[in-house]
Amino acid sequence: MHDIYLLDPADNQVIAKHPRSFARKRDIINPDHQNALDHLTKRSRQNHAITDFLKLGGDAHAYLLGLKDKQPNYRRHITQINALTDIYGTDPLRLALADCHAHHAYSAAYIHSHLSAQQRSADTAPGPLHITRNADLLRLELPEPDLDSYDPPQEDKQEPTA
Repeated sequence: MHDIYLLDPADNQVIAKHPRSFARKRDIINPDHQNALDHLTKRSRQNHAITDFLKLGGDAHAYLLGLKDKQPNYRRHITQINALTDIYGTDPLRLALADCHAHHAYSAAYIHSHLSAQQRSADTAPGPLHITRNADLLRLELPEPDLDSYDPPQEDKQEPTA
């Protein structure tokens, strides 16, 4: 790999030195320059946030298209969703994106709600299990049955009068 030098035309001093790449369609970015650019321009920070969001893979691109369609301020939602990666992790966020995309729920609030519900259900411990013993099943108390309903009805027989 070769280096490219940027010289100041006034005094021929080296201003910047970058590695040269002969690969096609590949950007080589100096991280220090990218950080400085991010701090300078809001649009650059937002574009960087979208790039980070798309790195989630899976349904991220489809979810971005849905956000653009449903939310006029979709860039703010992208920034909020990226922040959820630090809280919940990448894999749960990917699953939440897939679920919310399947239900056409395009908002950072939907993603956050889904993730927090998943976390609550995972944190809830099951209650103690009560196992019934056979002896308990034999101690049943039943009321005495009323068998009168099975008897045929009695007719009042009157003797004929003469």
